[in-house]
Amino acid sequence: MAFRWPLVAVVVVGVLAGASDLTEAAGRRSAKSADGYEWVTATSAYYGAARSISAPTRPSKWGREVRLPGGSWIDCAGDCRDKLRESTIDFWEEQNNRGSEPREP
Repeated sequence: MAFRWPLVAVVVVGVLAGASDLTEAAGRRSAKSADGYEWVTATSAYYGAARSISAPTRPSKWGREVRLPGGSWIDCAGDCRDKLRESTIDFWEEQNNRGSEPREP
C-alpha cells in the first residue's frame, strides 16, 4: 500500500486548524467569564478607533444592560455597543447633532 502524503497533509492541517480554533474560543470564553460578564467595545462614530471604550453587559428583566464608567447600569435599548458609544465617548457630539436637527412645526 502506497503512502499518501497529500491525504496525510490535509488531515494534519485540519487537526491543527481545529485545535487553534478551540484554543481561541476557549480564550474568548475565559475573557468573557473571568468576571462573569460579557464585554462590548465601542468606537467613536466621529473619531474612529482614536476613541474607544469597553464595558461589561448583563442580562436584565427587560433585555440587556451596559455599565457606564461611573458604575451605573443602563438599558441597552437594543444594541449595547451603540448605547455605550452614545452615552460616553460620543455623548456631546450626539447632543450637538440633536440640537441642529430642524424641528417640525
